[in-house]
Amino acid sequence: MIVYSNTALLCQLPPAIPLEVVWKALHDLINHPRTWIASPNRITAGQIKYQLGLSVPVVPATGQYVKESWSPRVAWIPAELPRVLVWRCPLQRCIVYRHMILRYLEANLEQPEESREPFAIRMDFLLHDESHLGGESTERQIFRSSANRMQNIVSLVERPLSLGEIAANYQAVVVFPWEPFMLTVTDLMGLGIPIFIPDEPLLHRFVLAGGHRRPGHFPMDPAQARARSPNSTGYDERDPFQFMHDEPGVNLEDRQYWLTRTDFVGSDWMLRFKNVPDLLTKLQNFIYKNDTLRVALVGRIHREQHRRLLQSIHWWKASMHGHVASISVDS
Repeated sequence: MIVYSNTALLCQLPPAIPLEVVWKALHDLINHPRTWIASPNRITAGQIKYQLGLSVPVVPATGQYVKESWSPRVAWIPAELPRVLVWRCPLQRCIVYRHMILRYLEANLEQPEESREPFAIRMDFLLHDESHLGGESTERQIFRSSANRMQNIVSLVERPLSLGEIAANYQAVVVFPWEPFMLTVTDLMGLGIPIFIPDEPLLHRFVLAGGHRRPGHFPMDPAQARARSPNSTGYDERDPFQFMHDEPGVNLEDRQYWLTRTDFVGSDWMLRFKNVPDLLTKLQNFIYKNDTLRVALVGRIHREQHRRLLQSIHWWKASMHGHVASISVDS
């Protein structure tokens, strides 16, 4: 069996399942000679080591499975504005922040024409799969009302979009990360489309947001989420669960330590913004004034994919070879 885990072992475990049952099942799994285990990120690998005493390799996701591709020469219909997609996010604070984007745009439009900030881009807000954030709450109604008043530059997308649609229709995607590792970002990297994310320290408010709840998940006691197997050995490194919950002892230095172990720090293939005005200015300049950066960014993304592929290919070859060999023996 191939196990490729990007979440902690007990993440959202239903409370009715006894931990001793889980530990026995995991112990049997990891000690089976035909089991191959890896994680796509360093934080989850640390959590597995903390809980099981098992060191697993970090095998990054590559996005090679994405068949569609974005082109820096993608054109928009002359009669329309170029479009940017603001990705959905399961965090309530993301709803608040993108409402700030709407309010900024609305306030700009209310200024006399000679005083307005130049902004000739259409913003599409992807709201698909966010019913858990309150449905048509008062806040959601205000958001929708503001968007409706600016139909010429803002629209709401309430259905899933394929990667092909994104590649064909958008110049960039704005993402508010809600986890240390996101397959969403890997998909967009495979597509090759420019990604804008918050810069530090704003990034802390999203990617290390604490114990937020997710749709279809179970609320968990932090102590249970970080429980350790009776068979685990000593662990003398930093607690890899400390950033997941809003604990008094988790200071900025600790959060910075874990942030550097995510996909969002120390890379040059994602573009960053410090606040709403900075985001809108950078989008405007990126689309209208910086063809060189648009082309160069595609090269950066491809280099990142190649780096991840070189780092992961040996593990995938070995695990698939072992998996196929075990099937041959069993048959």
